[in-house]
Amino acid sequence: MAQDRPNVDNLLATAIEDLAALSGGLPDDERFRVRVCTHLLSIVRRELAQAGDLNAAEQARLQDLLGHDGDLAALNEELSARIRAGELDERWTALSDHLRRSAIERLAVVNPDHLRPEDSPEPADG
Repeated sequence: MAQDRPNVDNLLATAIEDLAALSGGLPDDERFRVRVCTHLLSIVRRELAQAGDLNAAEQARLQDLLGHDGDLAALNEELSARIRAGELDERWTALSDHLRRSAIERLAVVNPDHLRPEDSPEPADG
């Protein structure tokens, strides 16, 4: 029988909590560095938890906007090229909705404290 092990999220949460607890007695410059590290680990934790759903949602929006299937990187490259060429000017509302949603989803990973409640990312199927 395999021994139960903590998952990546548990490991990252523990590291974040322990670093934060240890930083209290440090000089200001070292406390700042610990805060930066805990922030970076928090980003990694959110990225691992949310990236799959957020990438799937972005890919679905891009496929709808561009009118065909493709992988996320290729769709984003095509989107950039079509924006530069002015090919999506007539679909401005759909384009701006996609760009706004993508920015909100990225912010939810990088620093969700900067989101307004009405801007929280929707589930991938919603």
